Amino acid sequence: MTALLCVYLNRWDSDLVRRRRKIEPARAIILSRAERQRDVVAACCAMAESRGVHRGMTIAHARALVSGAHIEPIDDVVHGRLLRRLAQRMHRFVPIVALDEPDALLLDARGCEGIYGSTDRLLSLVRTHLGQLGLQARIAAAPTWAGARAIARFGPRELSVTASPLLRRTLAELPIGALGLEPDVIERLGRVGVVNIGQLMTLPRPSLGARYGGRVLLRLDQALGDALETVEAVRAQEPVEAERLLDGPTDRLEDIGVVVAEVIEQLCVQLHRRGLGGRWWELTLRRSDLEPLMLVAPTSRPTSDAKHVCGLFAYRLERAPLGFGVEGVQGRVRVMAPRRDEQQAAWERGQPEQERVGKLIDTLTARLGNGCVRRPRVVASHIPERAQTYERVDQLDERPTEKRPQDQRADGQGAAQRTEETMPDRPSILREPCPTDVSLLLPDGPIAAVRVAGRMSRVIGCVGPERIESEWWRRPGPGRDYFKVQTEDGRWVWIYREVESAKWFVQGEWG
Repeated sequence: MTALLCVYLNRWDSDLVRRRRKIEPARAIILSRAERQRDVVAACCAMAESRGVHRGMTIAHARALVSGAHIEPIDDVVHGRLLRRLAQRMHRFVPIVALDEPDALLLDARGCEGIYGSTDRLLSLVRTHLGQLGLQARIAAAPTWAGARAIARFGPRELSVTASPLLRRTLAELPIGALGLEPDVIERLGRVGVVNIGQLMTLPRPSLGARYGGRVLLRLDQALGDALETVEAVRAQEPVEAERLLDGPTDRLEDIGVVVAEVIEQLCVQLHRRGLGGRWWELTLRRSDLEPLMLVAPTSRPTSDAKHVCGLFAYRLERAPLGFGVEGVQGRVRVMAPRRDEQQAAWERGQPEQERVGKLIDTLTARLGNGCVRRPRVVASHIPERAQTYERVDQLDERPTEKRPQDQRADGQGAAQRTEETMPDRPSILREPCPTDVSLLLPDGPIAAVRVAGRMSRVIGCVGPERIESEWWRRPGPGRDYFKVQTEDGRWVWIYREVESAKWFVQGEWG
């Protein structure tokens, strides 16, 4: 069994953004980075690349090539942290996992022959698991780390297994960039016609090292297995578990609750030592006459508050079928995250506001059921009613939602005091489009009156039109001409007219 694997996540950055932002597969993704006072492409998805986008291209050029693409700055720090988290997840397949930053993992499967039987089966399992996470990958297995890395990144196949007798011949067909050499060395070798590893192998070693440096020989020897290459393994995250056995089976909720509290207290002590909080808590009740019963309690924020977690499981214990009694309780924290320490106010007592809100959400989820508590979240869409969605609270990111500029009122102005110059682009109150009546001075002329809240009001100010078309990747819909109008009582409302039907709708209002 060829035991050294390289998992090259060839669309790591764009796949992460698509997964976290929940962007449709039909929409291209381009990630930017600031270089020399301009924004350039740092990464892109396969769709954008097929239309000519490449790394180093200016964002303005990329936007011209791919209209409607999702563009945002790349976050190398977050992506690096997620790569380490993915490495810890890969411990379910092999005992040793290392990082090959910024977009690859190295897996040591030596000693796993009895588990998987063949390398092909292991590669298939890893790729299937990554596909379920929404990640594309090219995976190669070879006798050396450098060889697996080169074949995964530059080989012709997405899944490749190379045995020792075929390693030299396989590497000979790859470009010299597969060895991880510096760009200037690759350029100098290209000037003399050396473009692949096979040509590099034929050169005299003394002159090769003297002309291009000892690193060229080292990388070549590491790829062929003639030099040792070490990797720094990512330490597997130790599970947070606790268990308590009873002297005999019991179906008394009071007694079971005491044991559950002791187990959760032990879990919280372990979390507190690590500076972590639990996001997904599991309790397994070992029943005397039935199969073990697992109870799950997700939390909206990382927590190590034993009293709060016990309260969440109390609702579930009341409805749990205990059979003829429970003999033991096992607890486990499946998902953990760093706790957020919040500053206490000088003169206020009690918990910070975010912690109180989090506990309220957890309590509602425990009583109503997982998936029944949702909250709105902004999504990328220029169609107003599609610019938000409702998601389960246990599926949201931990990052706080940024306030949009139009929601901030630093000037303290109300809607009646605002002018056309100080009016934000989008209303503070957005509703589903509601049909309305509009009176025009002339056909296609200025708006004279509009029906708002059941009464016809005279219009004293109007800004528009602003044309918004439907998304090109969806079914074609009618275009809209939006207007910001001020009625005689000082209200600013957002209305639009469908281009095809000439019908009018009210959709929002500035508070």
